[in-house]
Amino acid sequence: DGDLRPEGKQFRLENVVIRNTPEDFADGRMQASGALTLHGISLRGFDLRFNGQLQVLREDSSRLMGQAFYGDLTAETGPQGLSWQGDLERSLLKGTVLIRNAQITLPPERESPRYSVRLIDVIRAQDPKQSTARLEVTEEPSSATPTAPPETRKPSFVDRIDFDLVVQTQGNTQVRFVFNRQTNDVLFADLRGRMGFQRDPSSMRLTGEVEVTNRSYYNFLKRFGATGKIMFTG
Repeated sequence: DGDLRPEGKQFRLENVVIRNTPEDFADGRMQASGALTLHGISLRGFDLRFNGQLQVLREDSSRLMGQAFYGDLTAETGPQGLSWQGDLERSLLKGTVLIRNAQITLPPERESPRYSVRLIDVIRAQDPKQSTARLEVTEEPSSATPTAPPETRKPSFVDRIDFDLVVQTQGNTQVRFVFNRQTNDVLFADLRGRMGFQRDPSSMRLTGEVEVTNRSYYNFLKRFGATGKIMFTG
């Protein structure tokens, strides 16, 4: 919602607000300001500012087959807001993003893998007279079929956005890594920290420190505690 006011070769943004629908997140509101520069009727460039908070991910609407991750995510801009400058060929998004609430799940790469079962006879050496036991070993078959080389994909508009962001936790931030649903092989991480993320056409860097709090655990047949710190240096 808002207005575009023509001013020479520009359209300036006035009273522009991006909102979540009230039934999704009543407090989701972000103000946008800045200008769009035109060349004829084509967009030549933009210089925009954003300030506020939005729910950017919701589990019941983001959980799709093949999705890299899903869950709930609410983020807020830092005190200086976010700036986004550039054009359709190259742009830079810069600022601080505060994670107010995040409950993200990263599912296995394949939701329904195929498994084979082979049977192994197990005999106790101490007492050969005892009845043998049969052990079932479940394994995922390897594929001998060579995979075709990936097709060259033309860079999209999002691929041409550079980033210079600071991402900091400000509230509940939890991530579940699901490695195998059949064995309930799961890492649950409750996180706190601050990281810098920079990406341009030649490189991508992630720097900072994340604390894995004592509410975290790794589950595989039994539950193990998981705590510590993770350092990102590049």
